[in-house]
Amino acid sequence: MCLSSIVSWAYERGYCCINKLEQAKPLPYKRPLTTPLSFEETWALIDAMDPFYRAYSLTLYQAGLRRDEVSRLKPKDLDFKRGVIVVQGKGGKYRLVPMGEEQRQVLLQLDLTGEFVFPSPRKKGMPIKDVRKAIERAKEKAEITRRVTPHQLRHSFATHALDHGGDIRAIQAMLGHADIGTTQIYTQVSMRHMQGVSRLLNRGVADVVRSELDEQKLKEKNGPN
Repeated sequence: MCLSSIVSWAYERGYCCINKLEQAKPLPYKRPLTTPLSFEETWALIDAMDPFYRAYSLTLYQAGLRRDEVSRLKPKDLDFKRGVIVVQGKGGKYRLVPMGEEQRQVLLQLDLTGEFVFPSPRKKGMPIKDVRKAIERAKEKAEITRRVTPHQLRHSFATHALDHGGDIRAIQAMLGHADIGTTQIYTQVSMRHMQGVSRLLNRGVADVVRSELDEQKLKEKNGPN
């Protein structure tokens, strides 16, 4: 309301060419792509956690769930017999996501007699919301200095799955993306690796690389001067 009044005041005095805030063009904004953890960093972080937060992190990573989706999980959503999780996603839509075997084992070790799979350690009867301290403790043990968030584990799942040849449609279904274009955002990271290989197939680059390798082999064969 205050900003709208300022715009009207400026228009009346000829300082701007619009008289309503909604007429202004939105500022260009592109949400930055989260940098995924490496495969080694991911497992180092997970292995550094105690059983409760290890199960939480594995559910973010191996199932590719959002933080809120993990927090809302109830024991009845875990189908250990079929090895699947019933996930309530955005818009109240449900989807089935497979459990990883290691994830299944750590989930079975939890106390699943309460309302939520991951209850808040402080607020009885409420789901866990804040895991920042647990992540910081694990980072210190794993000697990871970069910033890590719960969403980063979901993002790392998508990136690693694509890096290892996972089918993008299957990844889309696990992530709960209605539009495959959203899933394709994650391919930007993996494409860098593929583009690096692709560039080596260009004749000029391949000749340079081959020449450098031949020189290196020749030096190794002749030994130091």
